[in-house]
Amino acid sequence: MAIVSQKQKEKLLKLVAEGKLSKQVYEKMESESSDKLVKKASYRPKGLTRGVRRLR
Repeated sequence: MAIVSQKQKEKLLKLVAEGKLSKQVYEKMESESSDKLVKKASYRPKGLTRGVRRLR
């Protein structure tokens, strides 16, 4: 899993500092991520399609 946002990177660094995540796992995720990180990952509701909610 690649790191997507700056917030996610900060959270993972906090987990490494607390000992809940190994440094090897963090380094692997860091290498998979791109150089440009957004501040916060975007959220898109799954139920919305083209701005209109589908009814069953």
